[in-house]
This record gives sequence, C-alpha cells and structure tokens, in this order.
Amino acid sequence: MPIIRGKKLSEETKLRRSLSLKKAHQKKQWGFKKGFTPWNKGKKGLQVAWNKGKKGFTPWNKGKKGLQVAWNKGKPFSEETRKKMSEARKKFFKNGGKAVMPDNRGRHPSRKTIEKIRQAQIGKLIPLEQRGKMSLGRKRFFAQGGKHPMQGKHLSKEKRRKMSKITKLLWKDFVYRSIMSEAHKEQVKNKGKLHYNWQGGKSLDIYTADWTKDLRNYIRERDLYTCQMCGKKQKKKAFDVHHIDYDKDNCDPNNLVTLCHTCHMKTNLNREKWKKYFKNSKLP
Repeated sequence: MPIIRGKKLSEETKLRRSLSLKKAHQKKQWGFKKGFTPWNKGKKGLQVAWNKGKKGFTPWNKGKKGLQVAWNKGKPFSEETRKKMSEARKKFFKNGGKAVMPDNRGRHPSRKTIEKIRQAQIGKLIPLEQRGKMSLGRKRFFAQGGKHPMQGKHLSKEKRRKMSKITKLLWKDFVYRSIMSEAHKEQVKNKGKLHYNWQGGKSLDIYTADWTKDLRNYIRERDLYTCQMCGKKQKKKAFDVHHIDYDKDNCDPNNLVTLCHTCHMKTNLNREKWKKYFKNSKLP
C-alpha cells in the first residue's frame, strides 16, 4: 500500500519496515560502500528534473504523436561498422560470453500460429536482387569452410512422411500452384546462353561410335557397380558413366568412371575441380 504524504506510520509498520531493511542488508541486496554518497543526500521533498526550465532544451519527440520510426530504419550499416560489430562479437565469445537464447527456444508454435504464418507468406516472392544477395552470402559461407546444418544427418522415415503429406496438401492449393508456376517461368527465362553455367552447347554434341552400351557396362563392372565418389552400390537403375576430361570423343576406359546420378550432377559445376579430383584419386 502506498505511503500517503502527511500520514504518520504506526509503530508496528515502522518495526516491520526496519526488519525488512535489516534483512535486505544482511542478504547484501543493498550494500553501501565507504565513500559512496547518495545523489539525494541533504535534499528534502520531491526532486525536480535536471533539465526542467532550461532554455534551448527540446525533447526529441516534442509535437510528435503515435509510434516513432527509428532514425536509422532502412539504412544499411557501413562495411567499417559491420567489421567492428563482428570483432566485438568474436571478442565477447572468446572471453567466455554466451549467446542470449530466445524465450521460445525448444517450443513449437501451435497449428493456428503456423496457419497464420502460412497465410501471411502466400503471394510473397523474394525479389531477384534479394535472392542474388542470399546466394552470394551462402557461397561466401561455404567458401570459408562453413558446413550445412544438415550435413551428415538423415531425416527419419516419420519426418519424411510428414513432409510428403504437407507437400501434397500444398500442391492442392491453387494459390501455391500459381506462385510455383510463376517462379518456374522466371527460371526458364535464364536457359540456354543466358544460364550461368553455359558451356557453349557441349551437351548437344554427338557421341562417337565407341560410346556403346557394352563399353558402359564394362566400366560399371570394372568399378564393381559402385559410385566412385560416394561409394553407393548400384541397384535396379544403372549408374552413369562419366568422362573425366569432359570430352565426349575420348572414350578411353582410363578416362571413364562410374558415378551415381546425384554425384554425376555435382560434376557439372566447377569442372576444373573435378578434373583434378579424379586425376588424383586412385581409380581402378
């Protein structure tokens, strides 16, 4: 109950307050140090604000109504500022600092909340400029030795079943299908010479007469029907046979290697890297 000015406290109330203050001092909740002077020592009554009545002082929000927008909203940090922030974080963690975890860590949103988020995201497409920045950020991250959070991990059958069920439900939604259709049209625009990995139309070149089914089966048998990158064994579907130097005319068995379809797709990018990889590898 608040203290009313001018009203005297009873002896019982004074005693209770005195005991509570003593307990607080014993627990060191309010520890007074020698040489410490309270800011209001020697002052009586209600204190006046330090800037009250001072000429030339104008509150920053004078004359403004409602929620105010931050002065730096929409302004990106400079490279120097970001570098300083990064160094400060590194120093903080190096000195034993711990990251502040959000209050909802370990909690899962309700179905109602998930549905609200989904409805809010419908019709929103990430601009091409933003996607380009995100792509560059990921490439920089992996180039510096970063690892994907799912690297070496496998989804359980139950998780895959749930994901499959959700995907099927999404494709039944007309709005979702329309968005995916528009996104696919954007991707198709960059085909052919406009594609970032255009190699001058090499994929259209015709194979030589030496490139036969018997040769491919011989290479697979030589490699024990095993992918020479990931070690996966061939099952019903036959594995691909890859040209190490990417020359379709060179069908020398030493230039051919067995790869599963997934690994074969990987070799379409960074061709010089994969040439060195297979030359340095001990192939059969």
